[in-house]
Amino acid sequence: MKDNFEISCKTGKGTVCGLPTEIAVTEFSNKYFILITDCGKIGSLVQVQWEISESDSFCSSRVFFGKDQPEIQAVTCAVTEKCKLVKPVVFGLSLKNYTAASVKDVTALLTEIIGQSKSESASQLPCYTG
Repeated sequence: MKDNFEISCKTGKGTVCGLPTEIAVTEFSNKYFILITDCGKIGSLVQVQWEISESDSFCSSRVFFGKDQPEIQAVTCAVTEKCKLVKPVVFGLSLKNYTAASVKDVTALLTEIIGQSKSESASQLPCYTG
């Protein structure tokens, strides 16, 4: 029997707002699961996806577990938008700082982790910002 269930996973470490941060990205056929932590915990689980209407498109987020705070949802939506993640994303997010600087640092780190593959065209990578 052929297995059509493909999973791709990449991990990496870097610095977000001066703090050591770990990221794990798991890509399923229909969505991403991205863990971002600077304290070794999964943190809040937030689903983010693009909603498209006749005149506009926008990011919507929903907290499944954890802190339901606007700054957490803002960071997850901003990272999704800046990284051009078109599939729905479930984030496990636990950061000490939820700021514009953390969005910039997380986006750069995700780009580094996901964008390392030389075999793919850069514009097809899910976190291509160039």
